[in-house]
Amino acid sequence: MKSAFVMLILFVPLWSMAQWKAISTPSMVNGAFATSSDSNIFYSNGAKNMYYSRDGGLKWNHFITEYDSEFIQDMDFVNDSVGFACGGGWFTPHRNIVLRTTNAGQSWETLTRDSVGKYQFLFEKIDFVNIDSGMVLGYSYDLHRTTDAGITWQQVNYDTVANNNQVSDIYFYNGSLGFITTIGGSAPLRKGRIYRTTDFGNTWVVVKEWDYSGSFIKAHFVNERVGYVGGNFGKLFKTTDGGTTWTETTIPPGNVVSALWFTDENTGYSNALGTIHKTTDGGVSWTPQLMSPLNIVNDIQFSPSGNTGFLLAGNFLYKTTNGGGTTSINNPALKSQFKIYPNPTNNIINLEYENSVKAQGIQLLDLSGKNIRTYNKNERTLNVSGLPSGVYFLFIHTKQGSVYEKVIVQ
Repeated sequence: MKSAFVMLILFVPLWSMAQWKAISTPSMVNGAFATSSDSNIFYSNGAKNMYYSRDGGLKWNHFITEYDSEFIQDMDFVNDSVGFACGGGWFTPHRNIVLRTTNAGQSWETLTRDSVGKYQFLFEKIDFVNIDSGMVLGYSYDLHRTTDAGITWQQVNYDTVANNNQVSDIYFYNGSLGFITTIGGSAPLRKGRIYRTTDFGNTWVVVKEWDYSGSFIKAHFVNERVGYVGGNFGKLFKTTDGGTTWTETTIPPGNVVSALWFTDENTGYSNALGTIHKTTDGGVSWTPQLMSPLNIVNDIQFSPSGNTGFLLAGNFLYKTTNGGGTTSINNPALKSQFKIYPNPTNNIINLEYENSVKAQGIQLLDLSGKNIRTYNKNERTLNVSGLPSGVYFLFIHTKQGSVYEKVIVQ
């Protein structure tokens, strides 16, 4: 087992103030993850190894499946014992896989393989509301439902125009109320939409529509009334009447909101700017939180208590036990201590600040939040030569908080 824990040496904290810290795992998280409590967490490495921890990530065990080349795309637990996972592959021996565990990850059984799904490639999203009832999405259009714990499956038609829209997320709050979000496209009928059902998928109604450039990406509800959907262009949509009507805000600087989780009506987390951001006023304002080490956030989940949170970033799992702690605020007083010039630039960025400001890390991100370049914390002349022309964000982490500044490269 010595080689299995080689990743223990990777997680030397970059900043002692980090509110989200990478936890030691026996392998890369090359798949999906889920949490069912403050202590139970699960993840996959491909579809071969399904890992589980009963103590919040201190110790790990795993179950070896029969799948050598397939991948797990999504995972969902309905309680501490019962969970489901889905995946498959494009050019692998097995397609459209659904797995189930009834003993908190000690073993997994195959519910479907090569038999469900119109396109026979892979299942991408899965959501169960209890041990019997759930839905699985295959190849972005192919939606199926079960009410007998995965023994039989029925295709679900959510759109009268041959399911024209590419589904990005499925989310059910309970056994009746659920939502589908879709991605816009260039085709005339490919508008981004939010679909709503109140009878577990028998009938669907479009409750929000966007033009072809808009896409709804991620949904999360905190109760039957209040829910949120993240989209591209930094858009956040909120409902307070169970999804009948929606209001719209923008999370600066306007990149895709593809990871989203709310622990109550006002407190939530997103991957704005690629990193972890927190709101305490229902999405009106957002402030960054510190991560160690820095990575692009792909998914966020909290335990039912709302105290312990996990996120997936750069194939690593991160954890917080206090809601991310005190938010690192991008406040004007701290930002005013930095001088960044020239801007626009085509070669270098000069960075000036007082020695009393203790820089802990400097990154250059693109509009999607992707880390383009990482600089030494003591660098004052930042090389941006060779980058494509466009808008970037200089993200500076200090002991006093984090600030970001828009940079234009010509």
